[in-house]
Amino acid sequence: MARLKQMGLVDLGDRAKDVISGFCGIVVGRTTWLYGCSRLGLQAEKPGTDGKLQTTEWFDEGQVRLMKARVIEPIGAIQPKPMLTGGPPRGEETK
Repeated sequence: MARLKQMGLVDLGDRAKDVISGFCGIVVGRTTWLYGCSRLGLQAEKPGTDGKLQTTEWFDEGQVRLMKARVIEPIGAIQPKPMLTGGPPRGEETK
């Protein structure tokens, strides 16, 4: 995950901002769609004018910028696995 931070990518529990709408919130979800689109769910930190939590808003990952890392530490969150390229790792015997 440290490498992701160096690249400026956003992770669960980070404060982030959508550059198009200006919406700012905590990253509470990530989805990956069939044809490669990744979206991040941002939850506003402050309730709406009626005192209720605002809905989670979803944005394309490419238009979301990191504001502050690890505002909330994810508990039991499944971290994305590194992409596998196929085949056995080098030096590993095949059966």
